[in-house]
Amino acid sequence: MNRFLPALLLCLVLPVIVFSQQQPASPAPLPKTLLWRISGNGLTKDSYLFGSMHLQDKRIFQFSDSLYAYLEKAEGFALEVDMESLVDSMMRQALNDSKEKDAALEAAGKSDSVKNANLLKWKLELQNKQDRSKAKGKEMSTIVDGYLYGIARRQGKWLGSVEDISNQLSLKEELDCFNDPDDADTNPGYRKMLEEMIGIYMSGDLGKVLEFSEKSKSGMNSDLMMVPRNLQMAHRMDSLAMVRSMFFTVGAAHLPGDTGVITLLRQKGYILSPVFSSKKINPDTYLSRLKAPRWETVADDLGSFTAEMPNKAMDMEVPDNPMTMKYCVDITEMGFYMLGSFPNAAKASIEDFVKNMNGKTESVILDQKIHHGDSISYADVTYYSSGYFFRMQVRLHKDMGYLAMAARQYRSDLDKPEISRFLASLKTNPGAVNPATGWKRYTFTGKGLSIELPGRPVIHQGVIDATKGSSWSNIPYLFTDVKADMAIMPQVRDLKPGMVILSDTTYFAGIKTSAAKNIVSVKSEKSGEFLGYPAYWLDFIGKDKTVMKTLTIIRGNRVYGFIAGGMDTPETEELVEGFYKTIRLEPYIAAATNDVLSPAGDFTARLQAPLQESFSADEEGNPVPYDGFRIFTSNSQVDGSAMRIEKRRLDKYFYAANDSSLVEQLKYILVEEGDSLHHYRQVGTGRSRVLEVLVGNPSRRLVEQYHVIPDGDSVYLVAALMLPEEMKRKDNLDFFEGFRINRPRGSEWYQRRKTEELIADLLSPDSATAVYAAESFDNYELSSEEVPMLHELLLEQLPEDGNLNMYTVRDRVENKLRLTGDAGTIKFIGDHYHEFNNRPVPVRLGLMGILTGIHTEASYTLLKKLLFDNTPRAQSEIKYLYGLTDSLELTATLFPEMLQLINDPGFAGPVVTSACFLIENEDLQVEQLKPYEQRLASILNSVSDSLRANSEFYSSSNFHLVEVLGQLNTPAGNEALKRVSVTRTDYVCFEAVKQLVASKQAVPKAALDSFAGSRSFRSDLYKVLEDAGKELLFPLKYRNRKSIGESWLYDYATEDSEYEPDTISFVAEQLRITDGKKEVYLLFKVSYGEEHFLGVMGAYASDPKKITVDNARSGIYYEEGYDKSKLDQLLTDYLAGLD
Repeated sequence: MNRFLPALLLCLVLPVIVFSQQQPASPAPLPKTLLWRISGNGLTKDSYLFGSMHLQDKRIFQFSDSLYAYLEKAEGFALEVDMESLVDSMMRQALNDSKEKDAALEAAGKSDSVKNANLLKWKLELQNKQDRSKAKGKEMSTIVDGYLYGIARRQGKWLGSVEDISNQLSLKEELDCFNDPDDADTNPGYRKMLEEMIGIYMSGDLGKVLEFSEKSKSGMNSDLMMVPRNLQMAHRMDSLAMVRSMFFTVGAAHLPGDTGVITLLRQKGYILSPVFSSKKINPDTYLSRLKAPRWETVADDLGSFTAEMPNKAMDMEVPDNPMTMKYCVDITEMGFYMLGSFPNAAKASIEDFVKNMNGKTESVILDQKIHHGDSISYADVTYYSSGYFFRMQVRLHKDMGYLAMAARQYRSDLDKPEISRFLASLKTNPGAVNPATGWKRYTFTGKGLSIELPGRPVIHQGVIDATKGSSWSNIPYLFTDVKADMAIMPQVRDLKPGMVILSDTTYFAGIKTSAAKNIVSVKSEKSGEFLGYPAYWLDFIGKDKTVMKTLTIIRGNRVYGFIAGGMDTPETEELVEGFYKTIRLEPYIAAATNDVLSPAGDFTARLQAPLQESFSADEEGNPVPYDGFRIFTSNSQVDGSAMRIEKRRLDKYFYAANDSSLVEQLKYILVEEGDSLHHYRQVGTGRSRVLEVLVGNPSRRLVEQYHVIPDGDSVYLVAALMLPEEMKRKDNLDFFEGFRINRPRGSEWYQRRKTEELIADLLSPDSATAVYAAESFDNYELSSEEVPMLHELLLEQLPEDGNLNMYTVRDRVENKLRLTGDAGTIKFIGDHYHEFNNRPVPVRLGLMGILTGIHTEASYTLLKKLLFDNTPRAQSEIKYLYGLTDSLELTATLFPEMLQLINDPGFAGPVVTSACFLIENEDLQVEQLKPYEQRLASILNSVSDSLRANSEFYSSSNFHLVEVLGQLNTPAGNEALKRVSVTRTDYVCFEAVKQLVASKQAVPKAALDSFAGSRSFRSDLYKVLEDAGKELLFPLKYRNRKSIGESWLYDYATEDSEYEPDTISFVAEQLRITDGKKEVYLLFKVSYGEEHFLGVMGAYASDPKKITVDNARSGIYYEEGYDKSKLDQLLTDYLAGLD
């Protein structure tokens, strides 16, 4: 377990990391100093930049009084990388490497001779280490970065970093991290190089730093690695300095050069001034003035122990060990601490434990003390392993064991007060005993849950393994009682960042579905509330004949799950019932939050857990950024609440007049299906304007609170999905109140009109700009003051003017004016119409089209004047006057005078369409069109020719032309109807058939055969003829139930779907008796490719001559696939669904 730790820590102290990386020398020499002041570029407080060296040599710690003064003055401190996250990532990787190495050694069968050889090597290392410890007065306890980090932490500053962990981890791989720094003692060349580096660093000469970098340059030192790192550092420094006064500490080699951090910050507009001082302060003297550092209290998941550590502890899953260990690395002392507890089910002795520990860790025991008490055994062991000294304490209770361990570079460091403080702080809690039952209460630390059990549970590794890669983070435990033949499994489930429980009911339904494979029979199930929270109980008998009782509780975005049971005995049932009575939901306690900088540095969020960015995926499944917005997620460690921050770029023409309009336009994001908007209110002003929005959903107890924060042409949505009773908890308040935009751009942009920019883009020669503007223009709302801008646009020569095959810019402008309905537009057209006399006919007709959409008497009065005083002559059908049908009352004022325009090829279509609507509305008599019947028949004959010549030809006015001619019922019109009825099988031609039947005219046999042969029209044609009493005219070939049924099912399948069946085949006829009455059903196989379903026609009368049905019970059964062997059951199920 310990072999990898020394190597991990060595990576943090290697001197190579300082100088052996950089770019060509900067052309301008820099002053000899490592400390620089950052000012200007809008900063209200200065920040500071210092170049460090990652060594422990005490000579380089003689810092100036200016450095200490500016460090004390700064509000925040940032290293290259966040140490906690870095160490956590490296620790987990090292654990995996250690496990693989152990497996390889075990497979290879390591011999005793190899073990003995290793033991000799360890003893030699031990001697070297002890020799060096005599000269320890020449070294500090940590590197420069760790020393300054420790001071900043003791001064209570904000702590952060300027680089991603991935950069440091990749650097670690490129460095030879496993070289022993003792080479400085055994390798004269290495020692000489080290002394040269130290001398350069102490001189503060950044120019010589560059020279040394060039001299010692290797493949890993290339610009390919350094330049991106420097760019990211400068970018983060820029963002952090905008939030607070900062003290930045990075390797000295990152400062100089034309792509060094100093130059990059200057390029961003900052002033970097060198800081000089001749007064040096001894580090021991300075440290003695500081107050003692604050330690953190640590507890495990079940509250079985508490202890103190120098900083925040992290969890570590140790291979082949079901328990989770707690550890922390103290960079200020170059050491680490570890805690853990474990079940002592085998009742091992303390001597066996120590012996077993020594055998597994390849260590040399230096000192060992063992004590046996009445209820506890105790061991205090000092040992040496892989280059580090360890002090380990083990405490064995009756059925529990506890481990506390600390490590340092030197043995003498194990005698330091902080080691004793750590070990003495360990407080064990084997479990509070309920005197009535003898059971112990266990608390899931920080999870709001406590339970009582007859004994200590263990981590259920099987559940953890089974749920890896899922959306859940599980803490599952298992308690088994072999004697009582029972088991209890409690678990806490938290969704991973960005995930939420959308519906309590849906989640509960999924529990039964997932458990179904293990259930023989369900004893009972119910939904309700448990201690005020949604709950679901499911009791069942399993396949192994066990009786299980389950309870699931949803507490916000966290789920508590319990499974308890065993053999079906009264004793087991009593134990299980007793367990469920012990469940307590404890109040949540607010947790500490930290300021987290976004990857781009544009905002800072106050969170409990890291910030993660969500991505979309390309066709190959690779993560890609979302287009136009970014989403970051985190979650509450206290209650699992989902935190989300979205930065959305608003449309370039976005406009909202006020808060209400802004919220309304963002509703598609804020309010999902089923949600309701509870309220919104302004909670911020000025450049930090904030709108608070609260959204709820009846299917869950959670509410979603938003802070909507406009920022320039973007908007931030800061959101948390949480329980209403937890909204005022301090850490949740911190999330909203602590959010900051680091470079705010103001909140006024969205309230500025963008009409001028939109019109300019609409006319842009750049096609992409023009197309985007055109799409945006259609949905853009004009103010009344802006309408004249469109009037002026109409006077201009616009792109594609007169093109009837495109939706042109002019068409869009005309449509916008039509929808706006502004009275000023009517006046503009009246005053300027004469200016369009020499323009293309479509341009003049477009002005009339505008008037048709403005439904006022003034508009139609002007339209009538323009139509008859100066009629534009069009040679083909126009598209501008179909708006006449939108207001029949006003359109009626244009008739009957407008009928004379039927003779104009361009006006015939809209005039006939308008007339058709007016006749139906009884505002016009069909006889008034008789003078034009020859013209109308001629037009329909032309339509017939066009239909034959062009299969794509279609116009909605043709349908209305057929209707009008059918109602006129004149010889010329009827001949035209007959001619068009046989043209092709479509709706216009079928309407001609219907009109001929209605007017009792002969229908061409070819038309009847054509439409009867089409499954799209067959049933409709029969219905038309049947209603007219002429069903015998229907072609005999198709005059049967099967053919008519096939057609009706086709219409049913395609009515509300874009998919049509490939085939519909008759398969059987079934007779059913319902309420003593015989009913006949025809059954069909309806096929969509490889999918098949049952089609049902019925119920038919027993008389076979009746071939139609009212179809009340006809349809297609999509609930289950077609199966010929189950026709009877499928029909039964289908009919039952109707009932």
